[in-house]
Amino acid sequence: MSEHHYQELYRLKSLTSLPSVQNVLDNLINERQVIREPIKRSKAQIQTLYITTGYAWGQSLTTVTLYVNFEGASELPKDKYSVKVLQRSLELNIYENKGANYNFKINQLCDFVVPEKTVLKKNKILIVLCKQNQDSDWPDLRMKTTQNTYNELERFEKTYEPIHQDNFQTPFIDSSGTCIHNT
Repeated sequence: MSEHHYQELYRLKSLTSLPSVQNVLDNLINERQVIREPIKRSKAQIQTLYITTGYAWGQSLTTVTLYVNFEGASELPKDKYSVKVLQRSLELNIYENKGANYNFKINQLCDFVVPEKTVLKKNKILIVLCKQNQDSDWPDLRMKTTQNTYNELERFEKTYEPIHQDNFQTPFIDSSGTCIHNT
């Protein structure tokens, strides 16, 4: 406790006539007890919610359009959201809306876009991306990795039942199944 605090305790003791208050002040002065500062309430951390559902997309020959479903989008002030578009990614951030931040991000778009030509229509959060390779057809919004493609093929093969059985016998195998190629 600083000297200033002790001077204030002496001043308060001289002002009071109640013996119980004088005793408390004497104890504080004599024992040099620490008077705790009040606990300061800090602003709570705002939680970030990641938008992983509630969006759709479509395409034309020249653009890809994303529809992000977000309640109250038309009332968002300009300083409460941002859109960052790069050639292969996009990120939408909405700040401090109903006690939370919101983030919608796609890191690997299926193909290249022209960031400068991006249009944001806020009434329903409509993001229009201009394709760099016009007339290209995107099979998906996100670029598929080799592993994703392999997994899809593997799932297909498990569910696929061949209509007919192919005969893979060659003229180099005789009727007993022995290879006659090198004989």
